[in-house]
Amino acid sequence: MFVYGERNSLGVGAGIVLKIQEVAIFEQCLKLNFSTTNNEVEYEAFIAGLRSSSKLKVFELHIFSDAKLIVNQVTEKFEAWGAKMAKYLAVAKNLITEFRAPARDMTHFTSPWPFAQWGMDIVGVLPRDLGNRIFLLAATDYFTKWMEAKPLAQIREMDVIRFIRKNILSKFGNQKVQHREFSYRDLVLRNVIGNTKDLIDGKLCLNWEGPYKIVKLTGKGAYYLEDSEDKRALRPCNSNNLRKYYY
Repeated sequence: MFVYGERNSLGVGAGIVLKIQEVAIFEQCLKLNFSTTNNEVEYEAFIAGLRSSSKLKVFELHIFSDAKLIVNQVTEKFEAWGAKMAKYLAVAKNLITEFRAPARDMTHFTSPWPFAQWGMDIVGVLPRDLGNRIFLLAATDYFTKWMEAKPLAQIREMDVIRFIRKNILSKFGNQKVQHREFSYRDLVLRNVIGNTKDLIDGKLCLNWEGPYKIVKLTGKGAYYLEDSEDKRALRPCNSNNLRKYYY
């Protein structure tokens, strides 16, 4: 389970991603309608994730969070200061007892480098402004917490593409993305840095895994993969995270 909480001028929210081995991925986004601190919203995300995992009948759970303070409090490396934080900690530790994995299996993680991974969300419907805009498209860098946002009257595919090009690629990355091209049944290796990395393996794990076989092309620069046991991945993989396997 990966949990993330954020508090900024736009509001307070939490995100939870629950990955059940290679079977399914559940994503949950929460908006909190009350005032809170950054550490408190991280606890809200953590507790919400535990409750969702319990409802899904998950018995063994490995937890990853970018909130170092929360991780150290739950694993008993730090004490919880203040009555409110102590209450959050007590609720969290009580929920953890429902799972087989002990609290020491909770891991602190970050994005591998600044502006390498972004989270994107759509906020709305908001009160209508003079430009008839009722939505807010927002993106947050996981490493630095830097945020880019743009109000919009409607959310269309082209609006999102323009936002990414203008607000992210032109400022923090290459505007011209070169996709690697592969053919059907090519053997490839997959980059395990980022969302596909199993953080349990630690810092010394390999950066590439495979080989995988390409079984389907979907869209521009995205491929469905199949492993050596003919098990197909649930989601397509971007070609920039693949490289040719030679044997």
